[in-house]
Amino acid sequence: MSGYKTLSAMAQESEKFVLEAEQLEEVLRSGVKETLGEGANGKALLVRWGEGDAVLKLAHSGVSFEHFNFVGRNTLGKVLENSKLSDKELVRLSLRLCVAVQEVHDKGYIHNDLMDDNVVVDEATGRVSIIDFGNACRPGQNAGYSASSNDYLAPEILGDGTSTTASDVFSVGFMLGQICDEMARPSRELRRLAWKMQSAKPCKRPALSAAIKRLNSCH
Repeated sequence: MSGYKTLSAMAQESEKFVLEAEQLEEVLRSGVKETLGEGANGKALLVRWGEGDAVLKLAHSGVSFEHFNFVGRNTLGKVLENSKLSDKELVRLSLRLCVAVQEVHDKGYIHNDLMDDNVVVDEATGRVSIIDFGNACRPGQNAGYSASSNDYLAPEILGDGTSTTASDVFSVGFMLGQICDEMARPSRELRRLAWKMQSAKPCKRPALSAAIKRLNSCH
């Protein structure tokens, strides 16, 4: 799908984060060209957008009338695997990751599946986007996970626990730890923040706004 713009060109040309209900309905009614792939949690559609093509990722969950746009070709996992970023750039990446997740929360959703393969990085601009909203829900709803062990998910949402912004914070903290591991001289501040964000008790985790402020100070 790297030959197409991701839905939408609008995401590159403006700061709009979601399609309004009327825009999405219009795209689904008259703009779908083909289904590029479909899984248990959602599907990717090739659609007409303006004078070109775009990729629309649409979840099967309750996120039905708001689509979260993304740009970039590499996942965070790939970026870290082939990392040529300086320590300063990795701190900046951490900041942008927190901002991207905060944007999701500002729209009234909890992602529930934040990991390095569900974060896309546009290395040309440094923009970070969140993808794969198949497990997303509103705060206080059940994420639907059965009891299991998973390093990047908050313990309270495993075994049918309810989702909050703090449960996404746990996952962000896990990824900040991964970023820290790739630094030539790991940042003590970033490592400390990652640990706090992965506290077992949700009330002990700092809010994303506090994490953003802290990363801004060492950025």
